[in-house]
Amino acid sequence: MELGAMVPKPVHGPLPPTLVCFAAQTRKGEGESPRSARAVIVEFALWYVRLGARVPPCFVRKQVGPLMAKTWSHYLARQLVRPLVGRPITPNHLTTLRAFTGAAACLGFAWGTRQAIIWGGVVWVLSALLDRADGELARLTNRSSPAGHRYDYSVDICVNVAMFAAVGVGLRHDSLGLWSVALGLLCSVSLFLCLFWSEEIEGKLEPGAVVLGGVGGFDPDDLFYLIGPLAWIGAFPFVLLVGSIVLVPAATVIGIWLWRARSGTRHRNAQTRNVYVRPGSRSMSGGKSRRLSAK
Repeated sequence: MELGAMVPKPVHGPLPPTLVCFAAQTRKGEGESPRSARAVIVEFALWYVRLGARVPPCFVRKQVGPLMAKTWSHYLARQLVRPLVGRPITPNHLTTLRAFTGAAACLGFAWGTRQAIIWGGVVWVLSALLDRADGELARLTNRSSPAGHRYDYSVDICVNVAMFAAVGVGLRHDSLGLWSVALGLLCSVSLFLCLFWSEEIEGKLEPGAVVLGGVGGFDPDDLFYLIGPLAWIGAFPFVLLVGSIVLVPAATVIGIWLWRARSGTRHRNAQTRNVYVRPGSRSMSGGKSRRLSAK
C-alpha cells in the first residue's frame, strides 16, 4: 500500500502534514526514518501560528446580566457568596483573599516537596474559586466598578503568571532539572502576553465581547482548576511541557491579532483625518471638497 493511501484527507481545513503522516511513517516497511517528537511539536506550532495569522480573532459576545451565570464555575461561586450579601464584606476583600491564597499556593509549588505541592494544590483550587466569587459578589450587590475590575485583573495576572514560574522552580530537582525553571519562565511570559494583549484587544471591542470565549458552560480560565488535581497526582512536568507547547503559539497568534487590530485602528483614524466637512454640507473627502471649491 502506498503512503498516500494511508493518509486520511482533511475534513475541517488543512491539518499539519506531520501529524497526518506521523503514524503512517512509523509503520514497518517504510524506507524513511520516523520523525522525532521534537519535529512533530515544532511543525505543529508553526502550523498553529500560520493558521492563527489567517483567521480572524474568535470574538464571542456574552450578555452578562446581574443574575446570569456565564459558566458553571460562576454559578457555583454565586451560590457560595449569596450568604455574604448584606454583610460588611466587599468584592475587594475576596480579591485580596484570592491574592493571598494564590501566593500561598505558589509558595507551596516552589517549595518542591511532595507534601507542599499537595497542600499547594488544595489552596490553589480555593484561590481559583475566589477568582469567580469576587465578581459574582460584585454583581449581586451592584458594586461593580472600573477600579475593582482593574484590581481583580491585576491580581489574576500576577497569581496565574507566578504559578508557572513557581512550578518550574519546584521541579528543579526533578527529572527536568534546571530546564523546568526555563520552561516555567517561558510559560509565565507567554501567559502574561496572552492575558495582557487579550485585554487590550477587548478594549477595542463593544462591551460584552471577549477574546477566546468559552463554550458549553466552560471558559478557558476554568482550566486553572485542573492545576490542583494535577498537583495531587504529581503531573507538574506534564503541565510545563503542555503549557510551553500551547502558550507560546497562543501568545504569537494573539500578538498577530493585536497587530491587525492596531493596524485597522490606525487605518480608520487616517481615513477620519482625511475627511473634510464643509459647514452646511454633508461629509465628503478632502480632495472632492477642494475640487468643488475650485469650481
